[in-house]
Amino acid sequence: KEKIFNLKANIPQARYGKYSFEDFVLDDQGSSDTMRIKAKAGLIALNDSLKFPTTEIDLLVSKDVSDVNIRTAANQTINAASLSASVKHLKDGVTILFKPSTVVLNEKTWTIENNGELTITKSFVDASEIRISNGEQQIRISSIPSELGNSHDIIATLHRVNLNDILPFLFSTPRIQGITSGEVTVEDPLGKIKVYLNAQTEQTRFEEDSIGITSLNGYW
Repeated sequence: KEKIFNLKANIPQARYGKYSFEDFVLDDQGSSDTMRIKAKAGLIALNDSLKFPTTEIDLLVSKDVSDVNIRTAANQTINAASLSASVKHLKDGVTILFKPSTVVLNEKTWTIENNGELTITKSFVDASEIRISNGEQQIRISSIPSELGNSHDIIATLHRVNLNDILPFLFSTPRIQGITSGEVTVEDPLGKIKVYLNAQTEQTRFEEDSIGITSLNGYW
């Protein structure tokens, strides 16, 4: 007879390092080869400014594959997110196969398209056909073999991306606006990372000054 186990927990408040949780409810059911985990949290705080109220997680684990679904909202820049993916567990990493998902940033809905794939191991990173879009704004993430070793370099191709939708996540000042197309290349992402930028921005504004068309080239 197959053994079935069930775990239920209700945790009013908990903290792990800098992360905190409130009104956490866990329902875990499983057998010898399959586990289903459903969890809800009234609030998840990653830091003082980034908090996710009303988060739901549905996780189905069978052998070396996990189907993950996350629905959440936030009280700041990230308005809401509905994320879905299939995760294959490797010996030293994971392969993530993205399913149709959405993230709402500054009241704009970005769509993560189906079948994008990302593999991350201790020594290897590979990305294929990861596409994120909002109307005419598109970001495509892929990889090419690295000239520096056995891994891959990551390339993010931008098409008419509004900098004002992205840059506030990186820095608040100075305020830079514009419509950007081009490429960002991350070389040797698991080693000595270098980032190369080759892009052109239309309708560029720096703080309150209008600059027009600007070429962006550099590396870090």
